[in-house]
Amino acid sequence: MKNILTLTMKVLILLFGLAMLYWGIDDLRSNSSEWPSVEGQVISSVENSPYGDSTSTDYKITYEYQIGAEKYSGSYTYFEARAVGEKTTVYYDPTSPDDSVHSPGETEWQAFWGLAFGLGCVVWVVWDVFKSLRSKQLDALKTM
Repeated sequence: MKNILTLTMKVLILLFGLAMLYWGIDDLRSNSSEWPSVEGQVISSVENSPYGDSTSTDYKITYEYQIGAEKYSGSYTYFEARAVGEKTTVYYDPTSPDDSVHSPGETEWQAFWGLAFGLGCVVWVVWDVFKSLRSKQLDALKTM
């Protein structure tokens, strides 16, 4: 029973790691610096709570934009408040218009963490399986 549970956990960790790798690579591959732009409008500007002992304040800015007949929204964190109704330039993915940024070409830090964590999961599972197989080979040689 223990072996089945261990194997199940390793498979789940491997799948999670592969998903994180895919997400990180996909996020890095989407080159927002080449996306078209459209005029958007700020619909809210909410102060975020400071983290820990931090005295700096930032704001979650939510904006709305329209492409054709469809309306979309997005958000980003900024160091100062923006006025509701203020116009803003929005850059959107032409293949997936609900994916947008306010500063093209910037790579989100989450993509790098996703890559690092995903790679760590995959390497750990592969290394653990390799160690187990190697241990079994050595045990087999000892019994000969």
